[in-house]
Amino acid sequence: MSSRPFAPLWVALTVLLLTPFSTQSAEESLPRLPFPMPAAEYPQEALVANQEGAVVLRATIGLDAKMTNVSVVETSGHPILDDAAVLVLRNAQLSQPPMTPDGQPTSADVLVDATWTLPLESAAEYFPTEFYGTAPYADASAITYPKEDTSSPLPITARDYPAVSIRREEGGIAGAYVLIAIDGAVKDVRLVSSSGHERLDEATLVVLRRFDYVPWTTSVAPTELWIPVRLMWSTGSWYETRRVNPCYSVPLVDPYRRRDIERDEDAPPLDRWMLYRRDGRAEAALVLTDQGWRKLGPPLLDALNAQPGPSMDDNRPETCWIYHGSMTDQIMIVGTLY
Repeated sequence: MSSRPFAPLWVALTVLLLTPFSTQSAEESLPRLPFPMPAAEYPQEALVANQEGAVVLRATIGLDAKMTNVSVVETSGHPILDDAAVLVLRNAQLSQPPMTPDGQPTSADVLVDATWTLPLESAAEYFPTEFYGTAPYADASAITYPKEDTSSPLPITARDYPAVSIRREEGGIAGAYVLIAIDGAVKDVRLVSSSGHERLDEATLVVLRRFDYVPWTTSVAPTELWIPVRLMWSTGSWYETRRVNPCYSVPLVDPYRRRDIERDEDAPPLDRWMLYRRDGRAEAALVLTDQGWRKLGPPLLDALNAQPGPSMDDNRPETCWIYHGSMTDQIMIVGTLY
């Protein structure tokens, strides 16, 4: 973690050191520093759990303008945020040490009001209204997300791969939305992101109609709803020579999926959709949380853009959605044996 100067804090601290202490207890009379936590340091576990809050810490600021003896005085209610605040303060490099009334540098004990403000916003603008309407989230927490019915054999084989595409070594990933009926059958399929090859897109529409799902259910009964799906068409040579992530024209998201925090014991990769420009800069980012898909706010997006972006080839469009995370929604079809 890099050190950062926090100059504005010392205006408040200098004033407080010049102010005579009252008859309060020693800890209560310590100077207090407001300290907004940097978005770049937000713990991933707290982000996906939508946790935020304020923690009060006690620290000693030395002549080197660094903090030592950092400890939690009042918890935020979230141990992850408390621990992260301690680390941020221990690594912070302030612009100058405390000053005495005659302008001499000194050390001082302070109380730090560290505030974690969740850098997430609504992602509703990315949920296709043609599938979910304009207000689909009223009872989202009561909906059980559908899963593929694994009791029957997988309804796809290598023979589903168009022969012409195999000979031409055509591959790609198609993005679609599938309408699951109350009996779990696929009722409709809509392609929203092309694989890059018309014959593979046509085959995608055919193949996805064969799947059976354990249907959506609410707290009352099964219901008919849409689910996003990514379908990979891959000859061995196409997959092995592909060096960059597939490009999607839209993010495949819905308003009902939730990240199951309790089951994520091994902290799997953060599921996210990133909208990149050709120069590798991110214009938008969506992350899957325990409250569904949410959009990264400007502070965290700026922090991401401070790091190198992905390599983007010249054949990409001006903007491109790229998915990062587990591939649980993706079905892979291999057209040749290797």
